[in-house]
Amino acid sequence: MYKRYNFRIIFMDYLMPDMNGDLATILIRKIEKYNELIKVPIIGITANNMQNIESKCLLSGMNAVLTKPIPFEKLKKIIQE
Repeated sequence: MYKRYNFRIIFMDYLMPDMNGDLATILIRKIEKYNELIKVPIIGITANNMQNIESKCLLSGMNAVLTKPIPFEKLKKIIQE
């Protein structure tokens, strides 16, 4: 899907059925690098507030991580950055 559409921002759930968000982010970053594309902001979304999950997300190339439930003001601030 990433290859077919021009996304301006991606909200990536950390836990997905077929591929976790950190792996999907790594693959997106590889596609961007290979094709010399501008990095699309990727915001990780998780229900787990453990520090190691946030670290995994950021190390995979996500720009930020939000924990559910997401406060509107925090979401607004991240989008504006």
